[in-house]
Amino acid sequence: MTKQQLMIRKLLEQSETHPTAEELYLEAKKEMPNISMGTVYRNLGQMADEGTIVRLHFPGQPDHYDKTIRPHDHAICVKCGSIADVELDSLKSMIEKSLNVGILSYELNIQCVCSSCQSKAS
Repeated sequence: MTKQQLMIRKLLEQSETHPTAEELYLEAKKEMPNISMGTVYRNLGQMADEGTIVRLHFPGQPDHYDKTIRPHDHAICVKCGSIADVELDSLKSMIEKSLNVGILSYELNIQCVCSSCQSKAS
């Protein structure tokens, strides 16, 4: 692994969110001033292709990156854009049983208003 890959991986592991490439670039630049945005994109793409991270696609937003590679779903706040992991382990088996199929993969993105935004509205 290159020092740039190690830096990007470390930043993603330390993140409590699902950052974009630009967010990771801005953080990486603090520790490695010569790193380029292209290097960040290239390394994120490579790690996603290798399956060591997950690239998340949401309509109308730049790609986000997830350090958690085990299957899970996401809840996206329609107010602030925050993304939270959701564990729905029984959903896959319920769908498989209902449709009498074997699911190879699926992606569930739940649109919601997060608790923080709900509190602000009150």
